Amino acid sequence: MNKEIKKIIIASSCIAVAIVFAAVVHLVGGQPLGKIISPMHIPVFICGLILGWKYGLLVGILTPLVSHMFRGIPPILPTGLGMCLELGTYGFISGLISEKVRFSNKSLLNIYLALIIGMLVGKIVYGLYCTIYFPLNSIPWSFKLFITSLFVEPFIGIIIQLYSIPFVVYGIKKSGILDIYN
Repeated sequence: MNKEIKKIIIASSCIAVAIVFAAVVHLVGGQPLGKIISPMHIPVFICGLILGWKYGLLVGILTPLVSHMFRGIPPILPTGLGMCLELGTYGFISGLISEKVRFSNKSLLNIYLALIIGMLVGKIVYGLYCTIYFPLNSIPWSFKLFITSLFVEPFIGIIIQLYSIPFVVYGIKKSGILDIYN
């Protein structure tokens, strides 16, 4: 099978997994648990780190949109658009760094650094979106809300992401099971 077709299938699977994971989390704990765990973030990061920036960006943007089409969650404004920007940035930055930059010869360290930088840049992009969108629509927004909504509330999710994603990606890359690399 053509490697690009495999990548498209894997990217599509990441979108499906993100939507199903989010549906299960919201079914179990509602929106508060969804904010805490951030279930859509994990498959987007994995996609970017495995398939690179093009697929990471695409999956990051499409995942909230497809979820909205099938489940009505997240609402397009303001949450959905912000998530498209945030998740698209996650996939783009982590994929770009994973493809182009080598911080060391240890691939697990490279994965961690790509993940952490992608996470920080994505949260900054989301914060910039909120800084522009919210005041224009009379929605309260401040630096304190930025820190609370993007770092404090999802702290458990951030820990889950930092613990699980690097090992999943490292295992997939080392195993060769996907057969999509050079």
